[in-house]
Amino acid sequence: MAAAQKPSIPDLEEVLARAQLHAQLSKAPDVVLDPRTAAFFLGVHCKKLERWRTERRPPHPVAMNAKDKSGVQVLYRVGELLAFIQQSQTRPEPKKAGDPEKTHKVVNGKRVKPSDMPWVASATVEVETLEEPFFMTPDGLILAHGWEEATTTIAERLVSGSSRIAWMAWDKALAAVWLDDRLRLAWLRHADTVAPGLRAAAEEIRHTALSRM
Repeated sequence: MAAAQKPSIPDLEEVLARAQLHAQLSKAPDVVLDPRTAAFFLGVHCKKLERWRTERRPPHPVAMNAKDKSGVQVLYRVGELLAFIQQSQTRPEPKKAGDPEKTHKVVNGKRVKPSDMPWVASATVEVETLEEPFFMTPDGLILAHGWEEATTTIAERLVSGSSRIAWMAWDKALAAVWLDDRLRLAWLRHADTVAPGLRAAAEEIRHTALSRM
């Protein structure tokens, strides 16, 4: 059954936690983040940041000498992102219809498991609104949900560059391989309460992937 779309409600604890993260990263303005991780840092979906880049709107990336499809690797300086955040707080950007927002309950710098975990797209639920940020190792193992850890740990991950952010819907994330499978199982148990059918969907994806190996 498709999840019903709900209005995004700003959460004070998340605002405070994200402010703490920004304050910690202000000490490392020259750290560079890939677009998906930069979007997580800004609190927007990676596809929205991609649209800004296509429209040549700030925050502006820096071009590094690493090849990808366009011949360069697109990265964002933390200092540029923080300047953009400061300007946005002074002159907030008008929200466009259809722009996805990500809001997560965060208490004492750690994200509380959500009261729902929608994963099915429909006529009223866009794929972008379903995708969540997850930290991943360089070899593709999921470490944790983006806001599952303390902000100090998140800041350390961003500064060190030891992990990256990937955006995935819950069914695909819970079907993936986690570095600590106990975290994945804990999310599945939570899903049994708030998202009936999610466990079965994740296990089907996982079984299909394993059968192809």
